[in-house]
Amino acid sequence: MLKKRAICYYKKGCNCSQCVLCAARDEYGLEIPDECCKSCDGIYNGLGIGSVCSVLIGCIMVIGLAEKDVSFRRLDMTEKFNKKFGSINCGKLKNNMNCCEIIGEACDILENILTEKEEQ
Repeated sequence: MLKKRAICYYKKGCNCSQCVLCAARDEYGLEIPDECCKSCDGIYNGLGIGSVCSVLIGCIMVIGLAEKDVSFRRLDMTEKFNKKFGSINCGKLKNNMNCCEIIGEACDILENILTEKEEQ
């Protein structure tokens, strides 16, 4: 299950976006090189300034790797994330929730989006 894997990676020291990518690599067999995961060092903590949540960015990166047409799916991910949490802003989210909760819920949304693709 993506959610459990991502939270496990987070608890082992991966940052918010890394844990999503690493979990998706394991769960879906995506070819995500270590360098791609390492590049997430530049975006975690809301791009370093509490801006856009890097969990959301990691989810969108997974969609980009798993899908051919990402336009609708990335917008769907962003819309559902924003509806669930009331913001996509890292600073605002961290005031109301802990990162493990955000990671878990975002992974559930991502799994649903990827599953919808398979059912069509």
